[in-house]
Amino acid sequence: MINGMHIDKVALDSSLCFHSCVLDGIITSVKVEEDTRNIMKEVEFHGCELKGQYHIENSDIEKFSFNFSNVDESGRLRLSQCKIKDFVAGCSTVSGQMDVTENEISEICLEGTCIRGFLNFQGNTITNFSDRQTLCLLKNEARKVNDDVAATQLYAKEMRLLLADKSISRIDKASLWLSRLFSGFGENWVQAFLVTFGLSVLLTSAMLGVGSTKYGFDLTGEFIGLKYFISTLLDSINVFSIPLFRDTIEEYGLNVWGQILYFVIKIVVAYGSYQFVLAFRKHGRR
Repeated sequence: MINGMHIDKVALDSSLCFHSCVLDGIITSVKVEEDTRNIMKEVEFHGCELKGQYHIENSDIEKFSFNFSNVDESGRLRLSQCKIKDFVAGCSTVSGQMDVTENEISEICLEGTCIRGFLNFQGNTITNFSDRQTLCLLKNEARKVNDDVAATQLYAKEMRLLLADKSISRIDKASLWLSRLFSGFGENWVQAFLVTFGLSVLLTSAMLGVGSTKYGFDLTGEFIGLKYFISTLLDSINVFSIPLFRDTIEEYGLNVWGQILYFVIKIVVAYGSYQFVLAFRKHGRR
């Protein structure tokens, strides 16, 4: 059992390892001199029980690993303002508190880690997430503290990895592709609006051009008129006008293709509206 250690202004070419230890009150920090940092090749915890507090600040660490270890209910592990090339916490349990804040991390992996207590993961700059499980864990922890903006960003990254997964079905891939197309997996409400509006204009033009016996494309280039086109567009994107479908067929002279496109427009608008609201509300949830 190690009860209290203070490490400052170190430059280790080798590793600082703790194997099968019970740790209490170990501190590695630099606060007095702003330009001084700890430089460590590797900080490793393997099979350890952290019952006290371990603070690591202002350190350049090539690899930080916390494997097969546990942060006890009374324990706290904190990393702040560090530059970490490789952050690994595998097959470990956090029953107490882990704070990872304001760090620059090149790659992070939390595969197999269980968070029973609290993980504070704020203000970090992450270059690469190693796997989808890591993103899912961080997303769920963000939702615990109602940080919906961070949760949405992590969810989008998670879905991008899932989209690249060859094991999922084509139907799931199609659903993910549509979510990415319309709103970037719920991140961008402007994209949702522009894509929905753009597709509505394109499909309405196709409905009048190839789906209407009354207003087909004129080879002379004569246009039906902007006012009438806008009126048709507004009628097409009105998802509540489906009960008036019979009147719409007669008014626009829709053939089979026109009728199909009419319903496709409704589906596009309904789905686009859902994606718009989903992305827009990420800043307003509580």
